[in-house]
Amino acid sequence: MLTCQDQKKNSYRAYCDFLGTEEYSRYKECNRIFTAATLGPQGSSSDETLQYFNEARILTKEAMRVSLYPTFEELKDALVEDRIQIAVVPHAYHNINLFYMSPAIRLLGIFIFPTPVYGLARRRGSTKNFSDYREILTHPAPVPLMDYLLPKTCSQEIKVRLVSSTSQAAILVSKEFDELAITNEQAVSEYGLEFIKTYGEILMSWSVFGRGE
Repeated sequence: MLTCQDQKKNSYRAYCDFLGTEEYSRYKECNRIFTAATLGPQGSSSDETLQYFNEARILTKEAMRVSLYPTFEELKDALVEDRIQIAVVPHAYHNINLFYMSPAIRLLGIFIFPTPVYGLARRRGSTKNFSDYREILTHPAPVPLMDYLLPKTCSQEIKVRLVSSTSQAAILVSKEFDELAITNEQAVSEYGLEFIKTYGEILMSWSVFGRGE
């Protein structure tokens, strides 16, 4: 069984293979800034993954700019329009076929990389009773975790409010809605929340897309 660190090392090796792609060579020769992008805002699982590889590339002294988009649909448009050169998309994204089926996009590679720890969170220091919560804000992908994260004694009806990312769920709970969020540990730290219960890391597969021929 590979450890989390082994997975990261293997993923880094696979990702570095993309340095030799035709797209990268072309932009490097033209002295254009090579931009890789994924789903934001800051603190999303996608952001955490891309930042890890960006740091690895900095060690190789290769210039790369990281950009974050509010939705995967906007990320796709940016790739097609050559505003970015690489898009990193998790396979948990329910419409990932929009990338695979676009003639303007091609697959450069796939790697496995764990997400940060996921869990059920609330505002840090909240004294609100659990029975008073009425909503959970979450990206669609981790909705199945609800059965594990909600207490067995939970008797109230809880509405699910779908948002664009795990970090967006954390932001909204922090600033607008005094409710619950399914989010990750990076967003919990970034936006002043605390976990009620954690699930753990999710071993995720990711696709890396570039522009088509």
